[in-house]
Amino acid sequence: MTLQDCYEDMGGDLGAALAVLESETRLARYLKLFLDEPTARMLFLALEDARWADAFRAAHTMKGLCRGLGLTRLYDSCCALADALRGGRAPEDERVLAQVQRDYEAVTRAISALRAET
Repeated sequence: MTLQDCYEDMGGDLGAALAVLESETRLARYLKLFLDEPTARMLFLALEDARWADAFRAAHTMKGLCRGLGLTRLYDSCCALADALRGGRAPEDERVLAQVQRDYEAVTRAISALRAET
């Protein structure tokens, strides 16, 4: 799998990521590190435990991580989730939670496939 294939599979913007990290080698290294980044785990645990303020902070952190790596689809769903959790309240529409989960799984699948081939 190429880096381009990875970004297409996960709904990302390779050009935006390269504008930030400036090399495919550096970008691939950071993508692989993303798989071990604890923020997503913290987010999903906070959501499961209905700790809305903690979930908001984790969603907001995820937004920043995703933006820097060009993970556009996951960034967009994390933005929607952070907006829904703003003020430490439960989201009114639980579909936003499911969307973040789906987008995160797509990202981890694509990066795992990239990791397996390099």
